Amino acid sequence: MTEIIISKKDAIKAGLNRYFTGEPCNNGHVCERFISKTGGQYKVGCLQCRNDINRAYHRMPGGAERNREAATLSRRGVSLKNLPPPIKAGHCDLCERPKKKLHWDHDHAKAAQGIHPKACHRGWLCMSCNTALGKLGDNVAGLQRALAYLQKYS
Repeated sequence: MTEIIISKKDAIKAGLNRYFTGEPCNNGHVCERFISKTGGQYKVGCLQCRNDINRAYHRMPGGAERNREAATLSRRGVSLKNLPPPIKAGHCDLCERPKKKLHWDHDHAKAAQGIHPKACHRGWLCMSCNTALGKLGDNVAGLQRALAYLQKYS
């Protein structure tokens, strides 16, 4: 595949998330560059360099878990360590299957009212169960509609 060569200025003007200059970065990588905009400022860089940095960070002892903990504390206002553990260690509270990674399930309606995150805690779910609840509206009415549908055709 042939890359289309474009300048950073033209890529930003065109609203692109990625672009290719054909020139090596400071570390000698000739690959796509990324553009991200936060707070009205553009951040640009070499994709290979960003990937190398991310890989190195996640290989550090506790790197990925430390990052997840910090992000949750920043976004949710609560440390994952301060929440009750899963009903059965290493298992999804809904499907009860063993999972390596569990996601914090909380009541979004309560959280939107400003109730403390610890009081919004419902449990620990695997990705599939967490996604399923979200797709059904994350409420009892959505689950009841799904149950009625299944009962209608069984």
